[in-house]
Amino acid sequence: MTGEERRRLESALQRGAEDLARLQDRVQAELGRPEAEIFDAHRALLNDGQFRERIFLLIDQQQVNAEWAVETTVKDIAASLESGDNEYLRERAADVMDLGRRVLRHLSDDERRPLEYLQVGSIVVARELFPLELIEIDRAHLVAIVTERGGATGHAAILARA
Repeated sequence: MTGEERRRLESALQRGAEDLARLQDRVQAELGRPEAEIFDAHRALLNDGQFRERIFLLIDQQQVNAEWAVETTVKDIAASLESGDNEYLRERAADVMDLGRRVLRHLSDDERRPLEYLQVGSIVVARELFPLELIEIDRAHLVAIVTERGGATGHAAILARA
């Protein structure tokens, strides 16, 4: 079982990396390089050997599926970041969660993007929006975004303003 879960995870990580590269290119073309650099942190974490090894260890040692290992690892890292005193690092927890959601989506082969097609004059209301979700929103029909979580210096807020 662990061999198959490891292969599934590698495939999801690879597809996630390809997604990030495409999205980063799109953001750079549409909004500019500073906004595209937001995804550098996502790509760095996705390619981080310790991040990957931590997930693989859960799969191997606890004999769990890749989804559980990714979700557990992402939640642990995000909780650690959120518990700190540094506001910048607390906001990076959202980036970790965002990346985790992307990997989980690839593991489940769920390629739906619910905010990709909006009606004219739409207002998106959410508990929290992540940068990768924000990029997939149909901006031509969006008039406002309201979120419960996230600060003015968060990556989603920066992209929303851009």
